[in-house]
Amino acid sequence: MNAATKVMWSATAALALAALFLLLRNSAAIPSLVALDPNEGWNAAHTIALMAGHPLYPASLMVNNYPPLSFYAVAALATLTSDAVIAGRLLSLLSFLAACCLIAAITRRLGAGLPGRAAAMVFFAAVLLIASDYVGMNDPQLLGHALQLAGLLLLLRGQSLAAAALFAVSLFVKHNLLALPLASTLWLWRQDRPSGTACRTAVSPAESRKCEATSGYSANSRASALPAHSGSSGARMQVIIKTSSESRPDSGDLFKIGNAGPQYALQPAEVFQQLAALRRSEARNALQDRLVVTLGALAPVSHGAHDRSARRTGRRR
Repeated sequence: MNAATKVMWSATAALALAALFLLLRNSAAIPSLVALDPNEGWNAAHTIALMAGHPLYPASLMVNNYPPLSFYAVAALATLTSDAVIAGRLLSLLSFLAACCLIAAITRRLGAGLPGRAAAMVFFAAVLLIASDYVGMNDPQLLGHALQLAGLLLLLRGQSLAAAALFAVSLFVKHNLLALPLASTLWLWRQDRPSGTACRTAVSPAESRKCEATSGYSANSRASALPAHSGSSGARMQVIIKTSSESRPDSGDLFKIGNAGPQYALQPAEVFQQLAALRRSEARNALQDRLVVTLGALAPVSHGAHDRSARRTGRRR
């Protein structure tokens, strides 16, 4: 363990001890009859009105500027606690713990190791417990954050529709939590993931059927000419196929790569490197054109190299 790692673990441990002490303090205050914040009384009054069958948004001076879902969640929990304030505090505490776990899962998904995951989770917990009073308070803030973090985790797993649904639900819990949904939308727009124009096709029947089912594009009809490469961990050749809205006369060249696997295994990392380089400098249509031409040109290059190698071998014999 080097010096930087020791410092990070020491700082994480110190923050964790402070966060644990404050978390115990906030947890002990949950059954207290003293209001932790002026919002608690207002939120509890709206929840009690909802449980009594009164309108959640009355036409009077009793203004409610929060979306409805948190009141329904607290009302459901209040049937167990018999107190709307305590129910809201418990929901806030559970949402805080869920948010911590989701942060650890998200950072793991992003490739962080155990020190990074622990530091991210403890930093979030310590900052929130030290600088705010939201943890264990009857307020929908943390419930909205927990829902959005769950949506982000689903988004990183490729489940964009489920993530979008959770982002929408979170805005019906707390209306001003816009940063993460907007950032995720911009990232999706940049990556072009939800449009269905990009499909990763691997030369295996299961993944080809999955591609065909999700995009409506028959992978077997065009990618069957791409042979598997046997005998190593690089056995599968993966090709990024971007279909455009207008058919191109030279697009068929992409699928005329015959017997390319034994001579040159096109690795996914190489394709992604070329993709990143082209995307920085060219528009999307131009990018698709160059991918088609580049991949289509692999066949003659590969066959030419194979023929030259065969001629040299014949001369040696």
